Amino acid sequence: MAQKCSLTHGSKDLENESSVYHDAASAAPLVVHENEALVCDSASQPAPSKSSRRRHGMEDPCFVAPHPDLLKEMIDKFNELKDRASQELPILRNLLRLKEPRSLGLNDGLLHPNQSSPKRATLTGAINVIVVLVDFSDKQFTASTQTAAHYHDLWFGVGNNSVNDFYKEASNNKVEISGEVVGPYRLPHPITYYANGYYGIGNYSPNSRNMATDAANLAKGNVDFSKYDNDGDGTVETFVIIHAGEGAERTGNVNDIWSHKWAMSSYVQDDGVTLFPYLTVPADCKLGVCAHELGHLAFDWPDLYDADYSSAGIGNWCLMAAGSYNGNESNPSPPSAWCKVDQEWVSVNTISKSSQVSLEDVKTGHSVLKIHETGAPTTEYWLLENRHKVGRDADLPGDGLLVWHVDDALDDNDNEAVHYKVGLLQADGRKDLENNEDRGDDGDPFPGVADVRAISSSTTPSTIAYSSSATTAFALANISDPAATMTFNITM
Repeated sequence: MAQKCSLTHGSKDLENESSVYHDAASAAPLVVHENEALVCDSASQPAPSKSSRRRHGMEDPCFVAPHPDLLKEMIDKFNELKDRASQELPILRNLLRLKEPRSLGLNDGLLHPNQSSPKRATLTGAINVIVVLVDFSDKQFTASTQTAAHYHDLWFGVGNNSVNDFYKEASNNKVEISGEVVGPYRLPHPITYYANGYYGIGNYSPNSRNMATDAANLAKGNVDFSKYDNDGDGTVETFVIIHAGEGAERTGNVNDIWSHKWAMSSYVQDDGVTLFPYLTVPADCKLGVCAHELGHLAFDWPDLYDADYSSAGIGNWCLMAAGSYNGNESNPSPPSAWCKVDQEWVSVNTISKSSQVSLEDVKTGHSVLKIHETGAPTTEYWLLENRHKVGRDADLPGDGLLVWHVDDALDDNDNEAVHYKVGLLQADGRKDLENNEDRGDDGDPFPGVADVRAISSSTTPSTIAYSSSATTAFALANISDPAATMTFNITM
């Protein structure tokens, strides 16, 4: 998400129209919006209020994290540039924002035209998704598997590791993903027109927003879009575009399109409903990126990786962070406890007194524990879940008890210097996620490889609240080995 910024020259503030800066040392796009400041250290800036961030988003896409291989290449290139240009680095950081390259649209953004982004009612039951295939004069579907039947199986299949299978399991059968695939339609412009030298997500037209509008207009007449207004509010929530070619999140090519969720620059109306938000993924898309982007579009989840790449967010432990790439994108991490609680997919047992508890693997028990410390704001709390390394969790970095520290007063995981919206208390105390050392390891769960079987206000990590108003701190002890059912003691 781009920061509010201003360009300063001497004593004069130079206010620009919306501009795009390309970091030559990185494939990551850097964006500056109207009246926004270029700053070197975002940690020194006060966090925007929740209300102000909720109003921001229509202009910014919410896109998938770069593939781990591409991210490593980006970091290596940055480090090489840093070594070669140490004298000029302070200037480069200020001009190009290399220290914390800020990606677009961490917040989910607006789903309705001309409105702020209110919390939408939770979708349950059958969620209808329309998938439109599009190609270009300079890029077509090439593989024999890139057919409408293939994409129908990928999105709506039963028992074949589809998006539908993924969400049925994650939601404890509370949602089912259904729909249709149409096309491919030949778009009126080549892919280079929509990518426009900036992954299709530059601020200026043409970009992917134009691609989405063109795709919607081509599909009109062949699709009853009213079937895809899942909550009856007059807006299609689940408009998916699969485009020919590869995704820039893998290739780093500025003439490819980076997978993302965004909103059209001008909405399309048909069948009595409005098409405005959309997501787009490439022809070679796999389960991980499709499930991640649908998490934005259907369930209003934000990205839980750190969008400026200065830290790892919650890494491979959640679909909405780097977990979308687990198992080579074919066995992505389920949504974390916070996501499941948000959609009411698990029962929440609030702990208010000292007790010995048993906690079943969240995939089978569909239950998490919640702890709120006396005096802390209601937006700050802890969630405990048992993640057993089998099935959908087989490709996690480790298994055991995950202790999540949540602050719902924040909207994202961008500022590790303060704290995350959804943070993982890593049992080994190393804070590798915040320090960008890895995307999760077997030292993160309890007891983990470090055999940490207790946590309290005096340990590292600790159970001390972010808020100074909290007057108590809980403690966990006697945490058992990772298993389908774990036991431990809670002291309040």
